[in-house]
Amino acid sequence: MLPDFGEELERSALSATFQLACNGFICSEYFSNADEETTTGALLGAIAATAPWCFQALSQEPDLNWIRFAKSGNARNAEPSTGADFALILRVTDKLSRLAIFQAKCADSCGNFSVHQISPERASQEKIPEPQFIRLMDFARDVENAIQVSEESRKLLSWVHYIAYEPDAIIATPLSALRAISEHYDSYRENAESLYKAKLAERYPNTNKRQRTTRRKSKEEPRVIDHTVASSIEKSQVAADIWSDFEPESICSRDNGIQFITLLTIGASPTMHRHPGWLELDSHMKLGRLLTAVKGKIDIYVGRIDDSVNLDLSLKEILDGAREFRVKRREQISAELINTVTSELESLFPNAEPEPDAEPESNATPPTAPRKSRGPRP
Repeated sequence: MLPDFGEELERSALSATFQLACNGFICSEYFSNADEETTTGALLGAIAATAPWCFQALSQEPDLNWIRFAKSGNARNAEPSTGADFALILRVTDKLSRLAIFQAKCADSCGNFSVHQISPERASQEKIPEPQFIRLMDFARDVENAIQVSEESRKLLSWVHYIAYEPDAIIATPLSALRAISEHYDSYRENAESLYKAKLAERYPNTNKRQRTTRRKSKEEPRVIDHTVASSIEKSQVAADIWSDFEPESICSRDNGIQFITLLTIGASPTMHRHPGWLELDSHMKLGRLLTAVKGKIDIYVGRIDDSVNLDLSLKEILDGAREFRVKRREQISAELINTVTSELESLFPNAEPEPDAEPESNATPPTAPRKSRGPRP
């Protein structure tokens, strides 16, 4: 763990979790050649696996300190709608929570990465293919509108981050440090949209006028594809061609970023002043509005800084009885697993004489029984 910074940045079981999990993950070199999705999944899995041990080490309840609520649909379809990979909600007190939203990118050894990636159309949301950065900005603004943040906070977006996976570090860069990129996209957005619609009509004149594939009378008949109607991939390619003239330069995470561990340590501190890199939600009402705005659209990970924070009080809308179900499921699976493994070991090692589980400690200490020998059975 990192040094103690005293009252200015108090420690918590969750901050210990973040530090140990991320430090071990980075030093393992696991993600040196992995893609963004694999790396992100492994990183969040390391945090989930570390949390019970850290809470237990600090004599706190190890269960339900780190919970995931998955987005609707599959990852391939859900991420392009928001431009984000996942959100963290850290519970500081019963009424105070902190929020940060993340989009992961792989960076080179110098920390350089590109934010320019075309997200596919979303007809249900009336979204044409457009840069992922624009989707991320729009999603952040939707969240701000939902929880009604102040005008001053709206200008910052310091709680939305790109995290860059470098060979020996994970660096977080907030959108507030990428204002030039944001202004660049905003300045070309309207023009690019007009050019896209014109180019799409030129290449695929019957798009949105009729179906791309004709209905077959029987399964034996081959599908007839109308190539004057653009597919989703072809629409994205048209957008990519248009935006290639407006592509911004790559970003260097080392210019304005901080270590991911630093950001998480700040957010997981119980110190009660506003922390950089996080959006503070200081009421149940704001947290409820946030959940309504993001539920089902993005993976949400909820962590509490210690076991004194009752998750059920203000997350019941999203939990829907999940706590009781998770506890029962954990106990059932644990008991079945222990019984199965014990039976298998007894079968593989018939001469062993396993000792019974230790009885719970009490004030009266029973006399120590003589230890049985482990020689062969008669």
